[in-house]
Amino acid sequence: MVKPGPNQNFIGGEDDDYLYLAFLYEDGVIVSVLFLLMFIMSLIVWTIIMTFRGQFTPAVISAACWSNRRFSWYYSCKLFYKVQMSQRLVLSGTRTKRSIRAGVLLLEALSLTSYGNARGEDLKAVEARPTGEFLDSLGVVTHMGYNDGRYASAAEAVEDLDYLGIHQLRDGLPRSNGGGPDHNLGDSLKILLNAGNRFDFLIIPGNQTLSDFQNQLDAIVRTHPDAVIAIEGPNEINNAPVLYKHLTGEAAGRAFQRDLFDMVVADPLAHNVPVYYFTGGQPIDLTANPGLAHYANAHPYPYRGQAPGPRIREEFKHNFNIPLSFPRVITETGYFNRPENPGGSGVDDLTQSKLTLDLLFDAFQQGVAKTFLYQLRAAYPDKRGDNSDTEYGLFKLDNSPKPVAIAIHNLTAILSRHQKKTLQPVNNKITFSVAGLPLEGHQLLLENPDGSFALVLWAEPRIWDEARHAAVDAPKVMVKLSLSAPAKTLELFDPLVSAVSIQTSASVRFATISLTDHPVIVQIR
Repeated sequence: MVKPGPNQNFIGGEDDDYLYLAFLYEDGVIVSVLFLLMFIMSLIVWTIIMTFRGQFTPAVISAACWSNRRFSWYYSCKLFYKVQMSQRLVLSGTRTKRSIRAGVLLLEALSLTSYGNARGEDLKAVEARPTGEFLDSLGVVTHMGYNDGRYASAAEAVEDLDYLGIHQLRDGLPRSNGGGPDHNLGDSLKILLNAGNRFDFLIIPGNQTLSDFQNQLDAIVRTHPDAVIAIEGPNEINNAPVLYKHLTGEAAGRAFQRDLFDMVVADPLAHNVPVYYFTGGQPIDLTANPGLAHYANAHPYPYRGQAPGPRIREEFKHNFNIPLSFPRVITETGYFNRPENPGGSGVDDLTQSKLTLDLLFDAFQQGVAKTFLYQLRAAYPDKRGDNSDTEYGLFKLDNSPKPVAIAIHNLTAILSRHQKKTLQPVNNKITFSVAGLPLEGHQLLLENPDGSFALVLWAEPRIWDEARHAAVDAPKVMVKLSLSAPAKTLELFDPLVSAVSIQTSASVRFATISLTDHPVIVQIR
């Protein structure tokens, strides 16, 4: 967890001419290299002075700086001014004094040049994605049909969803015969729909016929026209085999999926609702097999504390032969927090929180349109400690939020602060750079409706030791943010800490930010 402090998490200021010294002292390696450069440059300067017999001028230093094409205009002009003011010092006195003075001045030039590079002077205009698009990608799985468990209270579920700031759910519709343990499912869905929640409705071939599913779907669309965000094919047919039209296995799954797709696109009320492909099948090229789904669908569960990014890529690559531009969704994913589970692969509460935040941003950055976390709450007691399904819940049996739920609440609260305004973004680009990100580091630029930006930075080092069933401390990495022009304000947020900014700076062009093992957010105005 990041613990903010003076000159630790957030340092910056256009008025601080020598702020680069703070960066240098943070990294002893840079200091050592510059001392070595000082020695080498002193020898070079001495040679130049001896060659030109005292005709060494500040222009030589300026030329050395200009030769570095990454050196900024700002620092070049600044250095040129310093050189001109120092001309008498360089050209007066004995040759030894002139050499020392010139060496020191050239060292300053190199320091400023190095600082310009360290700060990321390769500034680029980056196109931002709407913050609302990210928030709209968040969903959660519910099991409102578990009437004999903690899902029995739809009112509590509404409260939990309001707390999370997530209102897109994945659930099923009541059985065709109206029986079974989910006999109150219809009533629960009405309560959630009336509270403004929207659904990806999953069809379960053993529970509904296509015609009955369509009738229920149409009834919902009539009363809540915008509440159905998707229709999803059968769930994990490798675990719940489909029998359809005398077919079994993959053939049955694809036949059912095609009939489901045809039914939806022909429905006068629901024809604009996208269809998600079923899960648990064999690899398929959806571009070569049209008429099955609008979206590829996967369940990339990262086990044993695995970083989510690679797992998401592997899952889609394994199951689909499709271009990156093909729409995709994740209708189940997450981490469960039972590290001592006999089957292994669980993590502790804090690690679950960190990795879940990483997962949401990884999925969005990889082009996943919707990510449904599994699941809203622990449905049943885990008396033997081997029911990982219930340990995925974001809320405990007593309906108190787990640390992961608190982190998601903070995240959506941070990013929703600027979403209530109706202004449209006037510029979806900002020119900046981030230097020092580790190999597993990421950055994502979001724009708010009021024209401000949210820069999300995160790293994904190894933070879980499965052999010990224990967390691993992540290294702290200092990254340097450079803006093309001073920002009115920069605010630093850490969703693991609070929904309130942990540090604010005004009139800032440069900043250094501490990253460890979860996302932090820099609001730029």
